[in-house]
Amino acid sequence: MRDHRRGRKTLNSASSPVSPLDLRPALLETLQWRSFHGTLVQVGGVGVLLEGPSGSGKSEIALELLAHGHRWIADDVVQI
Repeated sequence: MRDHRRGRKTLNSASSPVSPLDLRPALLETLQWRSFHGTLVQVGGVGVLLEGPSGSGKSEIALELLAHGHRWIADDVVQI
């Protein structure tokens, strides 16, 4: 149902189901990006963030995972 006073969609018990695509603009407005000092690797279809201080071995661990067929996504600064 559309609230014509504000141009927004509203929900009530009589309204039809709302598609997740209808909610996307509202969800994007609430997202807050966070930055991490680390390396992001995809392991078995799941993102794994290796986080830690400089020199702690994050890149070496990521390289070892790459050698075992996993995928490198990001290095140094990862935004989620």
